[in-house]
Amino acid sequence: MEFSPCATAAGDPSPGQTRTTVTFGNCSSPVVLSAQSAGYQTEDMYGKLELWIPIYGPSEQFGYLAKWNTVINSQGLSVPNFFTWLNSHQAGLGSTSVTQAFAAPTKSLNPYSASTVFDFQTLGNIYDSLGALNPAQNGQYFDYLASGHSTPCNANLSIPCDLAHLGYTPPTGTVATFRFSLRPDIFWQSDSVGTAHPARPLTSWDVAFSYLTLKATGSFQGGVLSPVIDVHVLDKSTFDLDLNAVGPFTLFSITTPTVFPGRYWSSTCPGATWDADVDAANVPAFCMAVSSGMSLINFDPLSSAPNNGVSTGILIGSSAFECQSTGGIVGGGGCSSTGVQNPPGGGAYVLTRFGCNRATGACNAPGANPTSTYFRSAGTLALAIWAGNNGDSNHDSVTVGSAAFCFGKAAGTLGCTRWQKGILAPTSGVVDLPQVSAVIRFSQDGNWVSPFNWLPGIPAACCPFTSNPPVGIQSATPILFEGTKTLSPCSIDSVNGYDC
Repeated sequence: MEFSPCATAAGDPSPGQTRTTVTFGNCSSPVVLSAQSAGYQTEDMYGKLELWIPIYGPSEQFGYLAKWNTVINSQGLSVPNFFTWLNSHQAGLGSTSVTQAFAAPTKSLNPYSASTVFDFQTLGNIYDSLGALNPAQNGQYFDYLASGHSTPCNANLSIPCDLAHLGYTPPTGTVATFRFSLRPDIFWQSDSVGTAHPARPLTSWDVAFSYLTLKATGSFQGGVLSPVIDVHVLDKSTFDLDLNAVGPFTLFSITTPTVFPGRYWSSTCPGATWDADVDAANVPAFCMAVSSGMSLINFDPLSSAPNNGVSTGILIGSSAFECQSTGGIVGGGGCSSTGVQNPPGGGAYVLTRFGCNRATGACNAPGANPTSTYFRSAGTLALAIWAGNNGDSNHDSVTVGSAAFCFGKAAGTLGCTRWQKGILAPTSGVVDLPQVSAVIRFSQDGNWVSPFNWLPGIPAACCPFTSNPPVGIQSATPILFEGTKTLSPCSIDSVNGYDC
């Protein structure tokens, strides 16, 4: 079912049909059952082989405080999904913490041995994945770490996987390739205590390392990578996933594994060696190895010492929250009540929002430097809206040109006021390098929720905007919240709005 070349086809089972009248549909090329028809036959076969089938409706209940508003009740995951925690906030003064209670302790925070829902609910706040599903409609995929993706070859669609279509000769057996482009503003969590955890970018080689080693070690989350036969790095931010099988759900599954930093987990090219290879745009294949000890369930990324020369404490990701000690050091046991992973009942993990200091409670201003702020925070979204891009390359080229024209222009210059006010307003009122750089940055990021068109950007005569937002998302431009900060659009606050 999962490798059918099409999701549906004419003749698929439909409501009202019976076991004697049911029909099945075939894809046009190759002529095989659609995913829907194959799924029906699979369930029918399963039922025929069972002597009896218990019929019941399982349910799970999640409780939360009555004063919580607009809680995201995701399809499949319900309340405890990533977007609930990403968007959680408390405006004004008062507590800035959100408590989440688990029914059982975690079993492992090692990405190679994590297996329970509690493991991944914790890791999912620290690590990111290539893609995500719309929490309001989980049949809608959008790029997350990636700014976009394409399919340069697919044998099922008569697009051969060869040198002409890929620019290289793929491994034998490749029938399809997904090509991803990473956003250029993603950085690993860092601290200012020494140089053990520097602010380094997440690159294609980190994806390659994560995917190849998750599959090679037989990890739980690596199971969905069975069709991936190679991760071919094209450059720092572009790579291919070469597949030996593909279907309508393949993209949904192969983009779910967490991506973690090779500089901390590689057993052969750790730390500064990994950094130097990335800077030279050449991370050798032998660097894509993790030691057998680090892939075992008893390896604790909070307290165990890697045998690759990197200091203890490597639970470091790129996502909205980080494992931070009261001293501001990331990655170590300071975020666990016991100093190690899997605290028992009554224990806790304390995760700190990326961009905040646990000891002082101070947070970077919304939309601050990308090296010290989550790339998908509310403040970053406000800055992206302020920049005025919308993901259309022609439109964004015009926007970048307009911002460049405004460089150094006096406050109030016609066509320049957008970048002289708002969330990144220059103190002098004159558009300078930070303003132009931000517009360029978000032109490179592409659409915020690719492949959907959500943010219209600055209107441009050349490029009319066609709205195609994900189901359930707020209309652009929304009121945003980051920590205790409320960010209002110019339509609500014409003086201090983030996009005025």
